[in-house]
Amino acid sequence: MKNNTLTHSTRLIVTLALLTSIFSSVSIALASGTPEIDIMDEPNGVSITSGDTTPSTIDSTDFGDVVTTGSSSVYYDICNNGTANLHLTGAPLVELTGDADFTLTLSPPSSIVTVSNCTYFQITFTPGSTGIKNGAISIINDDSNENPYTFDITGNGVVPSPKIGITDDQNSTPIANGESTPSIDDGTDFGNVVINGTANSYFDICNSGTTDLHLTGSPLVQLSGDAGFSVTSDPSNIVSAGYNCTYFQITFAPLTTAVQNSEVSIASDDSSANPYTFAITGTGRAPTAQTIIVEDDWSLNAIANGDTTPSMDDNTDFGVVTTIASTHNYYDICNSGETDLNLTGTPLVQLTGSTDFSVTAAPQSIVTGSDCTTFTVTFAPTSAGIKTATVSIPNDVSSDNPFTFAIQGEGQVSTVGPDSYESDDDFASAKPILTEITQTHSIYPVGDSDIMSFTLNQPSGVVLKTGGPDSNADTIVELYDSKQNLITSDDDGGLGLYSLITRTCGVDELPAGTYYVQVNDYDDNDLIPSYTMAFTAQPCITPQTLTLNSTGAQDGWILESSELGNKGSTLNSLATTINLGDDTSKKQYRDILSFNTGAGLPDTAVITAITLKVKKQGSSGPGNPITTFQGFMLDIKKGIFGTKGLLQASDFQATASKSYGPFKPTLANGWYSFDLTNAKSYFNKLGTSSGLTQIRLRFKLDDNNNTVANMLRLYSGNAPTANRPQLIITYYIP
Repeated sequence: MKNNTLTHSTRLIVTLALLTSIFSSVSIALASGTPEIDIMDEPNGVSITSGDTTPSTIDSTDFGDVVTTGSSSVYYDICNNGTANLHLTGAPLVELTGDADFTLTLSPPSSIVTVSNCTYFQITFTPGSTGIKNGAISIINDDSNENPYTFDITGNGVVPSPKIGITDDQNSTPIANGESTPSIDDGTDFGNVVINGTANSYFDICNSGTTDLHLTGSPLVQLSGDAGFSVTSDPSNIVSAGYNCTYFQITFAPLTTAVQNSEVSIASDDSSANPYTFAITGTGRAPTAQTIIVEDDWSLNAIANGDTTPSMDDNTDFGVVTTIASTHNYYDICNSGETDLNLTGTPLVQLTGSTDFSVTAAPQSIVTGSDCTTFTVTFAPTSAGIKTATVSIPNDVSSDNPFTFAIQGEGQVSTVGPDSYESDDDFASAKPILTEITQTHSIYPVGDSDIMSFTLNQPSGVVLKTGGPDSNADTIVELYDSKQNLITSDDDGGLGLYSLITRTCGVDELPAGTYYVQVNDYDDNDLIPSYTMAFTAQPCITPQTLTLNSTGAQDGWILESSELGNKGSTLNSLATTINLGDDTSKKQYRDILSFNTGAGLPDTAVITAITLKVKKQGSSGPGNPITTFQGFMLDIKKGIFGTKGLLQASDFQATASKSYGPFKPTLANGWYSFDLTNAKSYFNKLGTSSGLTQIRLRFKLDDNNNTVANMLRLYSGNAPTANRPQLIITYYIP
């Protein structure tokens, strides 16, 4: 019995030890995790199944048609969606077999892919001959169920050839070869054009082929049909490959009131469309009859024919004028028709009534269609009281002949005299003006000048402004430097006919020094009984500009966990590009940019302007992603979105300090620019929060509910320096 007891005890101890060992192994395995490899194309973000033998343009494994004189490259991302580091163990890391037209032009930078991160490689297709070329990619790794990870690639070598296409220049509407039905939409129907008038259409000749397109006709663009059409601007005879264009212009100048037709023919070396032809049409029409319209030249308010009620609104009431002064009102005679308007009177503009009114500048006798001529009436009262007159303009518009309207003004006995600053009529006798102190002057007698001076001790913004109680006073102000050279002048920039000169800090401020200001009546033939001169000066502080690039180790793209997940999953902080838009699974891409503003900006900096610039690398999917997704949204974080400076999946949904948008910027020289001046209080100037300011880019619309990847690709902080995102901050130190 004793021996049996010892035997059972021994077995129990061995069994317990074995179980302990098994559980320990399981615990170690669970703690260490497993890698999970996934490969996707970088242009579209589409996952490529391991073992895929059916290349497709959707995941960029089909390189499409590539000319035998060119090449095409695709980046692929190797991502690790597992819970342990993924190791690439092949030599080389990416093995490429098949046709020699495919080459590995960029190997993965690292053989280790950390959890929730990616590395990348590049394949280039350079066909040496025409036809289908095939290759196979194999990546040996330590993912036990996808080792090696393999997929096939293909491409088609094609002979370079031109491809002609024509669109109208205004709407970019394609015009089919052989089109025989002209349309207003594509500029081939010139519409109704008045006889002896003209209408123009521009057309673009574009080359979507792979070699230069040569236009071979003589002339390059040939017309056959009615003589009302002519080529008035010729295209270039060579159009470079790659969607480049040249343009030409056709002018329609009808001589008769009839429909006129012609055919456009363009010979070229595109054998599939030689010649390229399309029909054009237009209709001549008779001109509309002449009209007469009279309006106040200043307000452009129309004056009715037969008007007997003078008004300040249309300057038929000249207001109050002293008996030693005069004032002028200007009137436009306009013709909204297309036939010439003839003024038939002698004189052309006739006055009856008070002789205190006179026509001091006559109009032209002929007013062509859609044009105007101007005349001037001067009121110079010789005595006090209301003065009236009637203006009459004989013309060849039977329904408005003559065109008449009443005018009036009030004379007032003058009490004006020299102001207290006289004599100040030349630079030597200029009187000083001080900032924030308004002076009162007069222009008396006729031809008087008032000259003032001021001194700036440092560069300053300046405002010089005339004003006063007389609505008819018309000043002109001139600004001179210390050597009496004219800097600038203004006539009617202020209220009414008064003057305003503004010099702005950072734009056109005045340097330190002495300056002169001269004030005159505009024509030097009127008195101004009283006017004011106001002068202000604001010292300028020199602005400074700081330009920062996004930090590549901290920026990158993050992909949503699912269509409605609203949290991050896969991310990439190593790629030279970042993605905005959605993938084939309707998951949204968001991007993080990171700028070290705390190190670059002084703590006391006063920010005056902020601009973010990102450079476009490319796009995928139909349409313009900015339009499709309703514009950019920019989330600003004063500090970092996550718990550390490096890119984290949680940065996708982390709370921002402030959000701005939507923005729909125009692409300029490859860059999108965003004015973030209103967000200046959310930019970090201190060393706290790692001294960073981070910006999350996203589209307003999370996805467009289709299964096509629609993406805009921008360069990241890992791109060459010239392409990296830029934050441009203008500031000054008080």
